Amino acid sequence: WDLFAKHMRQQVIERAFPIPARRVKIVRAECGDDAGLLGAARLAFTNSPT
Repeated sequence: WDLFAKHMRQQVIERAFPIPARRVKIVRAECGDDAGLLGAARLAFTNSPT
């Protein structure tokens, strides 16, 4: 995190509109190692026929 957080913030400022970019919060994910699993489950759930 410490290696790329500052660079990530700079990229947001350079690539987004100035005022919204400064309001964006960049935080560490709270899902940890389960992030991929949770994303896949959500994708499957939202794309399943009802």
